Amino acid sequence: AVSGHPAALWWRRAERKLTGWRHLRQGAYARQVVRALRERGLQEYPLVLHNDPELALYVRERFPQAVIVHHFHNQLEAKPWLRRHYGGARIRSTAVSHFTARWVEHYYGLPEQSVEVVYNGVDTERFCPVSGEDKGPSGKASCVLNFVGRTGREKAPDLLLRAALKLSGQIREFGVQIIGSNHWNRFELDDYQRELNDL
Repeated sequence: AVSGHPAALWWRRAERKLTGWRHLRQGAYARQVVRALRERGLQEYPLVLHNDPELALYVRERFPQAVIVHHFHNQLEAKPWLRRHYGGARIRSTAVSHFTARWVEHYYGLPEQSVEVVYNGVDTERFCPVSGEDKGPSGKASCVLNFVGRTGREKAPDLLLRAALKLSGQIREFGVQIIGSNHWNRFELDDYQRELNDL
């Protein structure tokens, strides 16, 4: 079927409802991942999957002996069948923050403190103390405070802006940079985004 054909789209939506995948073509993607792992013999190695609990469970079912680590970047809701099976699937779960780790434990019915926190890494060779030419007008080092991510209320970029406003009363040789949008695939101007713009 042609991907843009209405019948193909209807079939993909029906498949998603029947199988419990969150996204269109997620099942096809999972099958491709498993095929690639099998063809390369990679199921013998630890597998680290990111932000796709459906894929983690699918891979577990295909490779019962594999070591699988699933890393949560967000609070990902799932269909009831997945929530029921995820906890007993011997998938080691990690999360990007304590909040997300505790949320995952509660939502997926995992034991308390079973989801380990693994913070996002920073390349310290690239992000290091400033050199002489990066200093501000007073000769002191200038810096940029960065926020990179979704600008939703739960990520609290307003706290960074409020802290920067407070700090600007004492020093001025810094900048603030916010990179992101309030949705993964689009920007929507809502009350919170207006508040950020005002700040």
